[in-house]
Amino acid sequence: MKSTLTIAMTPLDQLGELARAAEEAGFSSIALPDSLEQGDIGVTDIITMPWVFDGLGFDAEVGPKLDSIKKFGDEIIAKTGD
Repeated sequence: MKSTLTIAMTPLDQLGELARAAEEAGFSSIALPDSLEQGDIGVTDIITMPWVFDGLGFDAEVGPKLDSIKKFGDEIIAKTGD
């Protein structure tokens, strides 16, 4: 399974750092605001903002978001074998 990190509604100055952390955590791609995924046409990948699962909002500081990306990679992506 491939995992996509959506970084919509995120300050532009955080995008590069979040994308690098996503790659290090095992995400296969990132999705920016104009990216659309539609299950009804056979999409099999996931899109997530892992910091939401940790109770962080869109306006959270980049440090906690980075921690959430790493945690998601360690706990979820690593178990998929991709």
